[in-house]
Amino acid sequence: MITYNQHIDELKKLFKITDSEQIASIQRWYTQGAQKIKMRVRRQVSAEKIYCDLEQDEGIYQLPEYAGRVYSVRYNKPGNEYPLEEVSSQYKWQQLTGNGNQTGVPQYYMLVSDDEVELYPKPSEDITDGLEVTCSFKAPRYTASDVTTGTCTVANGNEVVSFSDSIVSSNMVGRFFSTTDGTHEHFYRITEYVSNTSFKIENYYAGDSGSGRTFIIGDVVDIPEDYLDMVELYVAAKFVSMYRKNRKQGNDMMAEFKMELKELNRDYANNSKTRVVKASRRRVMDSPYPRWWPMEGLSE
Repeated sequence: MITYNQHIDELKKLFKITDSEQIASIQRWYTQGAQKIKMRVRRQVSAEKIYCDLEQDEGIYQLPEYAGRVYSVRYNKPGNEYPLEEVSSQYKWQQLTGNGNQTGVPQYYMLVSDDEVELYPKPSEDITDGLEVTCSFKAPRYTASDVTTGTCTVANGNEVVSFSDSIVSSNMVGRFFSTTDGTHEHFYRITEYVSNTSFKIENYYAGDSGSGRTFIIGDVVDIPEDYLDMVELYVAAKFVSMYRKNRKQGNDMMAEFKMELKELNRDYANNSKTRVVKASRRRVMDSPYPRWWPMEGLSE
């Protein structure tokens, strides 16, 4: 694996880039390319669960901006959890919801747009964390610098990693950690901030125990490692077209990127859910929220 900043450094060396505007462009294109690849993979094994409070008589719920492909939706009342049945046909949904005011225990759901889930019947009661959605997450905008200051201590079978310097912050959660001394250079997702000198990693450290180890902490694109160079190919195609003014070469490189996307989809993609983008009651939130919320009652 390789971090975002290591990728950017490779591209800067490849094209001998020093101009700040061009660097900003390749950083933006990197995020775009990573997003295209992640959306094509659609692997349920990398999906995560998010939750929302159900509110009485509220039928439409908006997913957070970072949510990507939806795999399943569950009714999550304690003692009565079960998956909802997806309706992918708008015609069937209109037939089902002809009496739009019906309330009860939700049985069906429909993805009425890229970021909205509609339930039928509407919930007849408030339930904390009553809706569970399993979905993939979109690629974030990568901005953080890699961290390599000091040394770390790791222990086989332990989830806690500690550091010689006070370099840990809560915003490192979601980034990746790896030792870099050649003994066990596998990346682990950071899952929990413990203190300014330690955090927890996903699963347990599988390498040999030791202290005084060199390391790297950074953003890593969560896509199959054998297709990781595709991100660089996408950026290179954009750069050649815009800054080298060689549209033919850029188009050829982009065509190669699209061919590799097809190969990736064939090798890794699971069956996907159908999305219907024909909602007539879409509402837009005025400001971001730390979690996702019912659509009804929000300002236009």
